[in-house]
Amino acid sequence: MGPIFKNNTFKMARVVENGIVAPDSVKLRNIFVYTDNVEKTRALADSIETALKGGANFVALCREFSQSENARANGEIGWVRENTPGFDKEIIEKTFSTPVNGYFQVPMGTGVHIFQV
Repeated sequence: MGPIFKNNTFKMARVVENGIVAPDSVKLRNIFVYTDNVEKTRALADSIETALKGGANFVALCREFSQSENARANGEIGWVRENTPGFDKEIIEKTFSTPVNGYFQVPMGTGVHIFQV
């Protein structure tokens, strides 16, 4: 801002660095899908993510398609921090770079996790 001249003095400021304010934790939920082959699994994951981005109900899709234990909890993982033990580095990086209500996929073996921040 500035410079501003007031009371016989100049005042000004500038932004030195962006991105300093970052969340210390993010709420995360997921749908885990797998089929008998990788291509079908990825196609299913892509169609679920497309439906979610189009406004489909996350909980309904989770209950119908998710094959993980947390499907009974509507896919809720809970609050995740950057140093949360047991989380893959790729998941943490994508979690903290995806905007709120955004989606991303992470393949795991023959399955695919579809995450929502």
